[in-house]
Amino acid sequence: QGMLSLIPQAWAAYSGIASRERIEKAFAAVEKYLSSSTGCVMCYPAFTSRDDHVGRLTVILPGMYENASTYCNGSAFMIAAYLLEGKANQALELYKQVMPDSADHPADLSGVEPYAFTNQYLGPDNKRAGASISGWITGTAGWMYRIMVHYFLGVRPDFNGVYITPCIPDEWDEASITTNLHDTEYHIEIIRNKEHAWSMTVNGIGTKENYIPYGDEKRIELKIYC
Repeated sequence: QGMLSLIPQAWAAYSGIASRERIEKAFAAVEKYLSSSTGCVMCYPAFTSRDDHVGRLTVILPGMYENASTYCNGSAFMIAAYLLEGKANQALELYKQVMPDSADHPADLSGVEPYAFTNQYLGPDNKRAGASISGWITGTAGWMYRIMVHYFLGVRPDFNGVYITPCIPDEWDEASITTNLHDTEYHIEIIRNKEHAWSMTVNGIGTKENYIPYGDEKRIELKIYC
């Protein structure tokens, strides 16, 4: 019961602590044991009997909440981990699985409103697998927004400036975002460029840096070829 847990696998990469070899092993374990059509289940196999050493989750019905549901926050951590490792295609596939009213898991099956993220989908071990029992009551929406802006589009602000590190999947030829940070409007275009190395221009001037310190400019235009 519960021999593999999602969170340590995702955070091994997201935290930057694990070695490359261990990250690859963690990702392989997630894809083999924790993947489902609605995201990643929280553990494998589900607990089916009480274990006082582990605690509360072992008395929850299999496939619900932490006991092997596809808990959407957990899937969000895994998406971010994929993107930090440059695995945009896997990240997008998982992102789509978590989305409400996805092509393979429509709202009339899950029961979640097609415009709202849910906290979880019941996991494969549950008789109502795929159903949503806690729409709206979730931090998933915030995480998925953060993932799209910070990791897919790669706009990651800190106290003194903003990192520009996009990671876009093969099916995207281009993407763009306009955002305001410290009284400056940033207009950012990301263009697929398979034949050449990563490059970026800031207001038309090439740079090898991917960090833009905050300044007095009212508008900054960036183009990234990746």
